[in-house]
Amino acid sequence: MAEGTVENVRRGQSPADILEADGAPPTAIETATASGSPERHVVGRRWRWVTAPVVILTVAVAAYVWYFTKRSLDMHHALGTSSYDSALYDQGMWLLSRFRSPFSTLMGRNMFGDHASFILLALVPFYWVAPGAWIMFFFQSLAIGAGAVPVFLYGRKRLGSEWFALVGAATYLLHPAVSWTNLENFHPDAFLGVFVGFAIYAALESRWRLYVVFVVLSLLVKEDASLVIVPLGIWVAVKRDRRIGLITIGGSIAFMLAAMYLVMRNLIGVPTRNGWRIPFGGPRGVLDTAITNPTDLVEHLTGAERPRRRSPATGRRT
Repeated sequence: MAEGTVENVRRGQSPADILEADGAPPTAIETATASGSPERHVVGRRWRWVTAPVVILTVAVAAYVWYFTKRSLDMHHALGTSSYDSALYDQGMWLLSRFRSPFSTLMGRNMFGDHASFILLALVPFYWVAPGAWIMFFFQSLAIGAGAVPVFLYGRKRLGSEWFALVGAATYLLHPAVSWTNLENFHPDAFLGVFVGFAIYAALESRWRLYVVFVVLSLLVKEDASLVIVPLGIWVAVKRDRRIGLITIGGSIAFMLAAMYLVMRNLIGVPTRNGWRIPFGGPRGVLDTAITNPTDLVEHLTGAERPRRRSPATGRRT
């Protein structure tokens, strides 16, 4: 950078104005330190829309979506999918497309009473055109595959190289946990692959409008998505913007409570049907065990021993 440009920096002129005046690409500038020696600072680089890594990433995501949609449908047509984690959603969305209550005959309750997965409403219009299992498995593969995009975007910004960013995105697509999740029936949770990814990317980049959009979309996936969004809100409050972080935390908890106690309880009579997943009979049982017999809780958490059941007659663990 020319000596006159460094002098402009000393005068307080913005880096973008300096770069525009010099005709240089906005990749880095030199600023003068107290000792007079120039110091390099990265400014924001303008990336082109169409580059070789971007094209490769697009092809890779498209290939991923095609392959796993086909694999999922092959398994489904060969009777390799579960009725509980596939058919109940298919039935519920089909009923919604006919403007009927999404009552699952398999579960014996409303689909939204099982989980407040309101994101499934976005798939209902496709049942007006061509109803079928392809809708579930295609959008599941698309949501998981698209999770490579925020990985690429942040890697490009952080590493300053689209090729290195492409390695990170490819690692995500090729990770066995991602692949096997895609083949494990159908779950609305799959949408978190792209929604949470973009929410994290937006938080890192302080792009708050984008952040709000994907935080809201993440919460619509399931009531317990708050277990992911609340920690993200804590990070935002500590590292980026306290107000936005606190709003994220409060909004996530409020949505979870509303989904459980206003929606799910009104549909099925209880706020959740999954309380059995909490050991020792639920949160109160966990607290009671922690106070009266903490060794049981330690053994459960360490996997040393399965929790003993409480006798209905005596209240003691057997």
